[in-house]
Amino acid sequence: MIDDPTITLRVVSGEDPSPVSPAEGPQWELLRTALAASYPDAVLTPYVQLGASDSRRYCAISDHVYRFSPFDLTTAQRGSIHGIDEHVTVAALGRGVAFTAALLEAVPAPTAAPASHP
Repeated sequence: MIDDPTITLRVVSGEDPSPVSPAEGPQWELLRTALAASYPDAVLTPYVQLGASDSRRYCAISDHVYRFSPFDLTTAQRGSIHGIDEHVTVAALGRGVAFTAALLEAVPAPTAAPASHP
């Protein structure tokens, strides 16, 4: 708090926070399945992401937007995201690929709409 009446603060630009996605249901279970395939000892839990991500752009088309990274990162690696020497280990990359493959394989195939006959 600034206790000086001569100083005025104003928001130059900003966005509302993204809505909270449900931590239950079929989409959540897809994440749980993929996580179990790539990080068997991990527990899927909701959390608050303290920054903006491009995922906020998808909120207009889905109520199930999860801000999730399948990479096991050290504190230093997380701090280097979008910076100098940004990297992940080969092992973390492999597990991230395993997570993504398991997620895609777990998504149910779309059901075909019945053909309409005139």
